[in-house]
Amino acid sequence: MIRKEIFLITVFAFSFMFIASLNYRINNPKLTLTFRTEPTMPDNSMSGIVELMQKLSKNPEDIDTLKELGTIFMQMKAWDRALSFWNRILKLQPKNRMALSQSAYCYFQLSQYKKAADYYEMVLLLDRNNKDNYIINYNLGLIYFKFLKDKIKAKRYFQQVLASSTADSSLKKEVKKILSQISN
Repeated sequence: MIRKEIFLITVFAFSFMFIASLNYRINNPKLTLTFRTEPTMPDNSMSGIVELMQKLSKNPEDIDTLKELGTIFMQMKAWDRALSFWNRILKLQPKNRMALSQSAYCYFQLSQYKKAADYYEMVLLLDRNNKDNYIINYNLGLIYFKFLKDKIKAKRYFQQVLASSTADSSLKKEVKKILSQISN
């Protein structure tokens, strides 16, 4: 009997945390889902950055080092600096999905919403069947709904999230709630 009570309490606690987290997410749309890679260096110390910059000066087309630096500067919230590395990757590899996505995120953080949307849309054009496109569609839906005030486009992207077989049910539930706001 005690096990059943403990189980019920645990289920209730997790349900409460889920609902509270979902509510927070809806009320804070600047939180977006993104792809990130962790840098291989142990910390973001200046010496580590200097070391990576020296490595880059020896090989300016080193995509992995450019990604590391872009990621490190994003973690530091130095969006302009991070963008410089993602843009260098895009000059070398214009169809680099990660660089496009991270550039979009940086533009979003810099409140350049139209540019962020343009980059996210380029990501979708690269591979319409990518299983993770629901994340990009979600980000685009939020940008168009909350910031660019284009309910038609927002609705289209949110509907793509609902149609995705890989989007989890909690995200779909959140999208349904947002769509109900769009319809009103």
